[in-house]
Amino acid sequence: TGTLQPTAVNSGVLNYDFYAADVWRYEKSLNSKVAEFSPQLNLAINGLQDADNVPATAFNWQPAASFTLRYGRLVLDNAYGPETLPLTLPARAEFWNGSRFVLNTADSCWAYSVALASPETSGLTTVIGNDGVLLQGQADAVALSAPGAGNTGTVRINYAAPVFMPDDFNASGTLENPSGLATFGIFRGHDRVIYWREVGR
Repeated sequence: TGTLQPTAVNSGVLNYDFYAADVWRYEKSLNSKVAEFSPQLNLAINGLQDADNVPATAFNWQPAASFTLRYGRLVLDNAYGPETLPLTLPARAEFWNGSRFVLNTADSCWAYSVALASPETSGLTTVIGNDGVLLQGQADAVALSAPGAGNTGTVRINYAAPVFMPDDFNASGTLENPSGLATFGIFRGHDRVIYWREVGR
């Protein structure tokens, strides 16, 4: 049901518009994990009556919806580095294409907030950095302060995502917020080294 607001066009002709407060919403759940699709809104108008009590017959109406809907999620990647330097966890937007999740390169507008990221356990590292937007579905979203020399270990970072970004990440049957592991005390190897083996003498 909805509330219609009439607007006179010319003699004998009225336009009826739904109020802005009347919305259609696709609720996200595990059952909505389907390939992208264009919505088809079929509305049944049971009848109209103007201020002069003149009725109009019932009719069906299908408004245009020139866009696609996707089952999406936000992924927070793991990261590692020395405990003496800040560490950044990359984030990316993905959508389900019917068989697997792929990068949503069309997303260059969703704004993320560092205030929504938090370590699962308190420690010597805190969330730092600035808010920003995804660029072609990707961003260095969560930066962490360096815990300092000798303070090594792993901490899980949770992100309080909006209602359209969670997913069943751990196959528990429920939607969860994205999270990633930050590991301090591991140094990155050399990019040109494919395999490195230490041999005793």
